[in-house]
Amino acid sequence: MLWPFNHFRKPRLAPPGTIEAIYGMIVTQAREPIFYRDLGVPDTVNGRFDLLLLHLWLLLRRLRTVQGATELSQALFDRFCEDMDDNLREMGVGDQTVPKRMRAFGEAFYGRVQAYDQAIEAGGEALAAAICKNILNGSGMDQAERLAAYARATDADLGRTGEVALLRAAFNFPRHFPRMSRHEPTEYWTRSLAVPRHRCADSRHRPAPRDRGVGRRTAGHGRGRGRAGDPVR
Repeated sequence: MLWPFNHFRKPRLAPPGTIEAIYGMIVTQAREPIFYRDLGVPDTVNGRFDLLLLHLWLLLRRLRTVQGATELSQALFDRFCEDMDDNLREMGVGDQTVPKRMRAFGEAFYGRVQAYDQAIEAGGEALAAAICKNILNGSGMDQAERLAAYARATDADLGRTGEVALLRAAFNFPRHFPRMSRHEPTEYWTRSLAVPRHRCADSRHRPAPRDRGVGRRTAGHGRGRGRAGDPVR
């Protein structure tokens, strides 16, 4: 399964440590409790998968504009595929079923990337509508608008991040949400996301899902076995 930067597979040239560091940041950010507690993201295998895809899309979108980032983009996509494969097997999905589920993951990835790309370029409420459909199961437009505002702020923040910092994993995802109303101070969202990265492996600083299917093997999230979730739509 290849991200379409290259027509032919090339040897991985990006340093493995850089790949693990960046992918670990993606997983850590996607597992911040505020998304599930306050913004309506379902705390399920599918919900965590969709939030992981949102953050992966944001970073790959930025890397498209960075000269020399093709190999890193491909390596991150490959790492994502490896993580999904590992998670399926640890959840007890059989060898004959894994390829089918991986194809579903791939279709979901490409479909969401296309939808988010078109939506963020269109402006207005298009991104919120895409997020509402793909992450919030078609309900909760107010929460979708907050997630869309966060995605746009993250996109802008990554756009201001230097290319060298991106290629060397010397950056962080933003730890704030834009204020959505006069009743909701920006400081609330900043404090809610200001969890030191080295503490994210502590179960007190992440969602408490019934199963820990997506991304749990990365960034110190443990290797416990979870229950198989519903197929990705």
